[in-house]
Amino acid sequence: MLLKRSTTISTSTVRKFTVHPNLLFDVISAQAGTIAKAITEGIANSLDAGSTICNVTLTPTSLKIIDDGKGFGEGEEGLNHIQTFFESFGHPHEDGDARIGRYRLGRGQLFAFTANTWRTGTFQMSVDIKRRGLDYDLKDNLAAVKGCTIEGELYDQLSSHDFMTACREVEQLVAFVDMTVKLNGKTISKDPAKMKWDLVDDNAHYKFKESGPLSLYNLGFLVRDQHASYYGVSGQVVSRKKLDVNFARNDVLVSRCAVFRDIKKQLEASAGRKVERKKALTSDDRDYLAMQILSGCVDDPFEPKVVTDVTGKHHSLSKIFFFPTLPVCVAPTAHDRKGEILHGQGLSFVIARTTLDRFQCDTVDELAAKLQKAWPDQCRWEAKTLDYANATASLNDQNRLLPHKELSWEERLALKTLNDLSRTIFWAIRAGLAQTGIPCEDFKPRDFRAGESMGALAWTDCETYVAIERRHLRTLHNGLDDVFNVLMTVCHEASHDEADTATHDHTLEFYERFHNLAGASAVKWGSLAVRIADRLVRLNAEEGRKSKNALLRATAYASASQKDPEFSEAQLAS
Repeated sequence: MLLKRSTTISTSTVRKFTVHPNLLFDVISAQAGTIAKAITEGIANSLDAGSTICNVTLTPTSLKIIDDGKGFGEGEEGLNHIQTFFESFGHPHEDGDARIGRYRLGRGQLFAFTANTWRTGTFQMSVDIKRRGLDYDLKDNLAAVKGCTIEGELYDQLSSHDFMTACREVEQLVAFVDMTVKLNGKTISKDPAKMKWDLVDDNAHYKFKESGPLSLYNLGFLVRDQHASYYGVSGQVVSRKKLDVNFARNDVLVSRCAVFRDIKKQLEASAGRKVERKKALTSDDRDYLAMQILSGCVDDPFEPKVVTDVTGKHHSLSKIFFFPTLPVCVAPTAHDRKGEILHGQGLSFVIARTTLDRFQCDTVDELAAKLQKAWPDQCRWEAKTLDYANATASLNDQNRLLPHKELSWEERLALKTLNDLSRTIFWAIRAGLAQTGIPCEDFKPRDFRAGESMGALAWTDCETYVAIERRHLRTLHNGLDDVFNVLMTVCHEASHDEADTATHDHTLEFYERFHNLAGASAVKWGSLAVRIADRLVRLNAEEGRKSKNALLRATAYASASQKDPEFSEAQLAS
């Protein structure tokens, strides 16, 4: 039996993809994350409509936007514009007919947050996507109005905090729009052409700062805050030409935006000049330089101090790659106590995890490989690495308070000296705290204790005692300079607002307290040092111990200068 061949002839047609209404609904409802971003889209529409002023009124329950732009027009032309540009999403702008918009999607953000009514020309459009979906009401033949007015009721009432946050965010988002923008009666926009800038070229206005993010604006509308380490500068850049941005307008399409590529060159040049001028680099500067080093964009990769050790000090890469003297390991956290012991005793060069993060690496070997790839002729890996856990396994990072019987005579007399004057020392410190505005009502004199530690000069429980490490305690016998160093250690411990017996971390607030207390005029640090030295000399003499010459000279000079202000240290030496 023979099979019959099919006589069906294949056909080919051209078809178009379509969009399901549900996707359009998501495009409308999922564009904006905040009411402030939705309001910004309304302001951008006003700018594109040629407005000279845009008045925004926001309350916790309602929104109103009024402008004096061209609106949608009237009659058949107006109706055609509404059908083409309001009713249809994604209709592209023609070249030159809009400064900000591209595909007429932004109004959907207002739809997502409010049930709203648009009044323009002789028309009124009412939208409520939560209750009516994609249907809207259109009225015609109303009394003609100028511009466009949008009034909406928020779907979700704003709390007091959310309301304040929204207002602040709108101010940031439209800070440099060259159209008068008012929010609840307050003008929140500035014309960049009338402002003072550090640099202006054909592409943008530039204002540089010492720290903070780099805020990038597209014709006055904030696109994003970029971390300063990305381009090496902080401040504000306001483009004078339209940037190619994504649909959400929160990032630049760098690969296709020629304007931004020119702006980027200017930023990189400014970053280079900034780093050359700076004496002290910030963390952002070091992050930026690390990326420049890996990109081969610096003259000498071993000059910038981009390696941060566990104690917080900064070094050049030559410390571990060019002239390595110690094996290298990585501490899990900054100021890790065991890491500081390992580093301080010269057993290893211990770098902070921050260093690897800066170069976007997980291990020292990975960092070495990246540097060798970027600088094959200059970077030769010669250092050894250590496993941190193994290297610190035998270290004791605990602080121990010493019983009196374990103290040497030098330690015992030094400790007695401090305790004899403890009330004088701590009441003076309390006066310094009060002078600098630090709460000190509960601050009371503390006992001095002798301690033993592999990683700390001193520690405190912030209530009853300050412990001085025994080796540091013995330096009181060396002379006035060392007495003053011990006093500064006490000042350091008094600056803590919580016990540091288990951790050695220090915040910026701590350093500010320490700086202010050390410089407080209410604390006569020099006079306290002299009193300590004098008391120690007397205690030594009472026990028949001979004081060192440097300590004797200090007390003799203090005694002589009190009797004769013209008496000099040179006279004492002679």
